[in-house]
Amino acid sequence: MAEKLEVKSFCCEFNVIDNFWTARVTFHIPIKEVAQHITKENIMKPIKLINEVMELNGVKKSSNSYSSTKPTC
Repeated sequence: MAEKLEVKSFCCEFNVIDNFWTARVTFHIPIKEVAQHITKENIMKPIKLINEVMELNGVKKSSNSYSSTKPTC
């Protein structure tokens, strides 16, 4: 979708049920490219975006947790 809309910055899908939010900080890439994409900037940009969106939607204090990648072969 981001490609079709020519989005140049990070974007992500949010899933929200009541006060439970989930979002991805990664996207689908070949397993051989995973290591080169694991950088502080590539992880922090989406985390900051997710926090900003939550604040804009009235979530004052969030408790965040993160999980590992799920590689697609």
